[in-house]
Amino acid sequence: MIHKTTRKFIILFIVFMVTNVFVVTVYSAGNATTAECRNNSSVLDFSKAPKVKNTANGMLKLVNWAREYCSLQKLSIDKKLNKASRRHSRDMANRNYFDHNALAPAPNGVSPWDRAANAGTSADAENIAAGNKNVRKTFIQWWKSNGHRTNILGSHTKMGFGYSYSASSQYRHYNTQMFK
Repeated sequence: MIHKTTRKFIILFIVFMVTNVFVVTVYSAGNATTAECRNNSSVLDFSKAPKVKNTANGMLKLVNWAREYCSLQKLSIDKKLNKASRRHSRDMANRNYFDHNALAPAPNGVSPWDRAANAGTSADAENIAAGNKNVRKTFIQWWKSNGHRTNILGSHTKMGFGYSYSASSQYRHYNTQMFK
């Protein structure tokens, strides 16, 4: 029996031989390529995701699981990005809004870049989510969105994550993830 990956390679090779059309598809050790990961939300089997706690380290563990599967460098936690992320999640929950830009007056900065600078660091990207109290569900929600998945798989080295809850806000649960 020919392995599924081997079959794809053989089919592509035969197509190349017959049509002289060059098609590049790379498979390595059962992992998807970065391009496949960026363009296909179903590439991960979430039943195989690590068990995690609802913390910044739990989110980091899921992000690194996906990045490793996609043959990318693992990220590490940046405590200052955690602080900026927590502040934004808390602000959205307490003032009942959902946006990358904070409502004025914005004590921690209006934009993600302002908030990162206010926390003593910088940021390249931000993901926000509302409605999920569970880190795993939030990660899956982001993974299934092209833009959020692109941020997760970006050329970053650090990540921060923050969560906040308010029973009186529209979505109740607010999550922010920042990268640099």
